[in-house]
Amino acid sequence: MMEIMMNEVKWLIETIGDDEQEKELIERLIHKEYDTRIVKWNLFQDKFDLEIPCEWNDDGCVVCRGSIGFISKIQRSRKWIPGTYARFNNFRCQTYYPWYRDFLLNDQYFMIPFGSWEKNPRLPFKLFGIETLFVRPDTGKKTFTGNECSAEYAECFVGTLKHSVYNEDLILFAPSKKIKREWRFFCHEEEGVLTGSQYREGERIFMKESCLDDEVFKYASEIFRGVDFKPDIFFSMDICETDEGLRLLELNSFSCCGLYRSNIDVLIDAVSRHALEEHEMMKSA
Repeated sequence: MMEIMMNEVKWLIETIGDDEQEKELIERLIHKEYDTRIVKWNLFQDKFDLEIPCEWNDDGCVVCRGSIGFISKIQRSRKWIPGTYARFNNFRCQTYYPWYRDFLLNDQYFMIPFGSWEKNPRLPFKLFGIETLFVRPDTGKKTFTGNECSAEYAECFVGTLKHSVYNEDLILFAPSKKIKREWRFFCHEEEGVLTGSQYREGERIFMKESCLDDEVFKYASEIFRGVDFKPDIFFSMDICETDEGLRLLELNSFSCCGLYRSNIDVLIDAVSRHALEEHEMMKSA
């Protein structure tokens, strides 16, 4: 009965470039006989290139994946349940950093509004007393890519952000650390870590699925068990290896982050099952 009902779950995927993992997700969804639709969304015109099927224009059980802009549009314009797994406010550094402080790579940090940084670009470097810092936006919507910045280059760095951030947007600064390897793990708020994969080795892309008895998988599970706050029903957890050992790099929304070499069948089954449960619960409320 559950297998029959699972096909009531619909998936809407925005295509972004030539993403092999997203292609595999679509292939597996179709193989499992889910109603799967692919759309292209025009960020600049704020519209879908493909009309959504009329039978979807209600409070149906739909799961969406795509860019931050696309997912934000879905959240504003559709009443699907669950629709998206992207509680963007919970993916602000100011929201989850205090909860995960014992595991963070950026365990020493401070944030100031962009307008304040623009007025005095060298201020963060003077406060830390070092010449190079890691800089990223507070927001989970990734208004710019986190990167290293030197005091010498600070004014130029600020100039590149003027058209992508607002004066009141918080910017996070932390001492820069060398990262050796990076992994991504997908979690459910109650079931824990479901699957994951390595995606970077040094400066190169390197993808490999992580096993359940893998040291890094166990570390991700330790973080999950050690923190009460979960940012969403489904979310991803990025782990990195440094000279100091394994640390938590960041949390991301399921609907917007790359899958890499995670077990796609595990994700499809878990997300679809819980999406249907949430939908049925909301309909009966």
